[in-house]
Amino acid sequence: MIGRTVGVLFAGGGIMVSSAGGVRGQEVRVPFTLVEGRPVVEVTLAGTRQTVPFVLDTGASATVLNADLVAELGIPSEGEVLLADPSGGGATPGRTHRLDQLAIGGWIFRDVFAVSWSDETLTSGLGGARGVLGVPSLAGVSVEFDFPARELRISSERLTEGDGSLPFANPQSVIPSLHLEVADTTVEAHVDTGNGRGVGLPSSLEHRLAFEGALEPGTGRSASGTFPIRSGRLMGRIRLGVWELERPQVFLNERFPTANVGTPALLGTRTTVDVGRRRIRIEGG
Repeated sequence: MIGRTVGVLFAGGGIMVSSAGGVRGQEVRVPFTLVEGRPVVEVTLAGTRQTVPFVLDTGASATVLNADLVAELGIPSEGEVLLADPSGGGATPGRTHRLDQLAIGGWIFRDVFAVSWSDETLTSGLGGARGVLGVPSLAGVSVEFDFPARELRISSERLTEGDGSLPFANPQSVIPSLHLEVADTTVEAHVDTGNGRGVGLPSSLEHRLAFEGALEPGTGRSASGTFPIRSGRLMGRIRLGVWELERPQVFLNERFPTANVGTPALLGTRTTVDVGRRRIRIEGG
């Protein structure tokens, strides 16, 4: 029997224990690669000495493990769960887990809540990564994506008012969000490094937008299944906080009521997320 439903992808968090030397006030920097438009970082799980690649995803509210990795490492399960997204559509069955320890570049996180899925379509879409590392699992630190340098910075230096950061547009959610200005309207937008396409907009905005040429049909995929999208290059610009994009490639969908800004739209930035304090900073690289 499925015990509960966890939304957007999931709810949970982790506790930061120490940096590489066990001293607070330090930071670690580790390289990341871009795989299918999303940042991938090497992670060490408890009980192993080998690193495994994970998609580092600000749009996932917990860490997700591929079922084959769970079986390979013998990670025990605590129960069953349904994995869903904000659309209210169908859900993917999964299992819950508690990771004693997770490390990135020597920075150790303990007691990390995770879920696992066995959906082969979702797994194959990770480009060889063994799971998804939800940034809320790293809630005790600030996490900076230096996209021009392809470097991840984890620091105990927290974001605060006056440092150029902004509060989440939705402070009740662990998913970082800002107000996005497009055409003559403003919408809430998730800042989602797990989105490898770019800028997603609700189809309800289409009548307000102008595009260069006809929109091309396609298919998107989330924890609730596949859905149709249409994509094209926007005439004009969008503004996300202080970050502006001229003539971005966007995709329209009817599933999600909010906008979604993915990694391709952030490649010229240093984007820092502090989930614990519900703040985000986007700076030009």
